[in-house]
Amino acid sequence: MQKIDKLLSLFSFSNELGEPIIFTPSQRQIVNCILNLGIDDKRFVQIETPTRFGKSASVAAAILMRCVNKEQWAIVAGTSEKAQIIMDYFINFALENPISRELLKNQVALDKLKQERSKRTLTFSSGFEIRVFSADSHNKQAAGNAVMGFGAPYVILDEA
Repeated sequence: MQKIDKLLSLFSFSNELGEPIIFTPSQRQIVNCILNLGIDDKRFVQIETPTRFGKSASVAAAILMRCVNKEQWAIVAGTSEKAQIIMDYFINFALENPISRELLKNQVALDKLKQERSKRTLTFSSGFEIRVFSADSHNKQAAGNAVMGFGAPYVILDEA
């Protein structure tokens, strides 16, 4: 967990009120799972938590801490609204952190991103990309591509 402590000190995270987020030990386990791309050599991990546990914020924070790597991530949920929850946290966190802001600066208009916050794809100058997909499509092929993360090697299935 020392690696997480170091990264959490480099990337600071705030809630909607601008107060620093202090991750609980369980939330830190979620962060650890994503940072290490699994747990105990298991690459497929299922996380079940009650509502308002902080899972979405923890997942978004962990994915953001990987933004310096050239990676593709997909967030897939049953509806576009559900999928956008993690992305909204991700965008908020990305805009407040100097590391991610620098990597986004030449890729997207930060002022526009601050206002609209409904982007479904973000690409960083490091080659990092995150996309949001919904499995609620009426087209079976589109739904299948969404569930598969459209070929992204790292997929977060929310409410799966």
